[in-house]
Amino acid sequence: MTSENMKTDNISIKVLYGNSIF
Repeated sequence: MTSENMKTDNISIKVLYGNSIF
């Protein structure tokens, strides 16, 4: 997995969880 893909995944996760766990 490239860092660019991880960055996109992290953004998606943050949106899904409302940044509550980051």
